Amino acid sequence: MMFSEKVSLLGLWFCITLGSCTMDSSPNYIDWKIVTTLPQEAGTLHLGLAGPVAGILDDKLIIAGGANFPEAMPWEGGEKRYQKKLYIYQLRDKEGVHLLSTEEFTDSLAYCANAGDSKVFYSFGGERNGKATADVFRYSLQRDKVIREALQPLPFPLTNAAAALIGKHLYVVGGENEQEVSNKIFRLNREKKNASWEEIAVLPNPVSHSIVVGDGYQRLYVVGGRRKNSMAVTTFYDIVYEVDLPNRKVKQIASLPQALAAGTGIYYKGNLIIVGGDNAQTYHKVEELIMAAQQTDHREEREKIIEKKNDIQRNHPGFTRRVWCYSIKEKKWDALNDLEGESPVTTIALLYKNTVIIPSGEIRAGVRTPQILLGEIR
Repeated sequence: MMFSEKVSLLGLWFCITLGSCTMDSSPNYIDWKIVTTLPQEAGTLHLGLAGPVAGILDDKLIIAGGANFPEAMPWEGGEKRYQKKLYIYQLRDKEGVHLLSTEEFTDSLAYCANAGDSKVFYSFGGERNGKATADVFRYSLQRDKVIREALQPLPFPLTNAAAALIGKHLYVVGGENEQEVSNKIFRLNREKKNASWEEIAVLPNPVSHSIVVGDGYQRLYVVGGRRKNSMAVTTFYDIVYEVDLPNRKVKQIASLPQALAAGTGIYYKGNLIIVGGDNAQTYHKVEELIMAAQQTDHREEREKIIEKKNDIQRNHPGFTRRVWCYSIKEKKWDALNDLEGESPVTTIALLYKNTVIIPSGEIRAGVRTPQILLGEIR
């Protein structure tokens, strides 16, 4: 046996026995399909949910809370309703996703950040009836029942934040409330009793509706998002930040191919996979018309502007169906195959083995989808 062969075999032995080698590889294709929907309510199709509490526990998909417009669209005077149902689905490799039970949820929580692993997941902040909260909860399964426990609240109320779980630490990034958009990154030691949240880094820009994923070891990635502005259209970001957690340093890496907010994403074998999102094209048109209506003193002109705005919302084209993959090693973005059908935002992407799960979400202004979307990574 040649010396080089001995070295190669020795290296392989270390990889197998110590589990210290990771094989980064970029996916070529994601096979998307709608496997099921949220169950009917009173004999009618479920409207779907934006901002649900969601996670995976012991091969079960949990979906709870969320918000929708059951009576009418918001531009027609419809009121947003915060829901109080909890759904448990069984995940099976070859048999799809099957509803196990529908229960009453103890809360009307929506637009929280979610993060977890296969044994436990967490919700951070969110809102109830339009008001941001600082509440943090841990969810687990005991005898097929979802158990919720309160943890140390966030330093201040935040909705539309993003979160990640890495080792023993929970991280919450950005978010917003009535007063401001946050640029803070907070951390909590989940294994330390009575631990408090600590600020570990500050982003260059305040951001809500971003996608945050962790590499499972020592880095966070903050992708896109947006920032509301006073008397100006909302800023949408194409910025991607890499956060070096041990050194608490933030650096900007390759920008998104387009500015996006409210999409979903995962970390997969050295890649950031970003699914869908709002590219601001329709969002900014609506904002500009709202500001124009506020600035005119003429009732008839204002009514015409509002009707034009309403018409744009009624005919919302939906959100981008593009799926992007960023190779951290190669430092470049590539397009994967588009989503088929309508693209949900304001929800979460969950990784189950080699499958991406996207439960419910918003597909157009004011319109939700009851679909549970699965994408097998190939």
